[in-house]
Amino acid sequence: MARARSDSPLLFEMVEKPDFSIETKAMADGLWPVAGMDEA
Repeated sequence: MARARSDSPLLFEMVEKPDFSIETKAMADGLWPVAGMDEA
């Protein structure tokens, strides 16, 4: 039996694909090497 969807909002937004914007900005600012945020 499938679970019913909750009416309450999510605690945080679920991202379907990786977003490397923070890492890309750090590299553009001259910081290197840059670990992924999920690796820190």
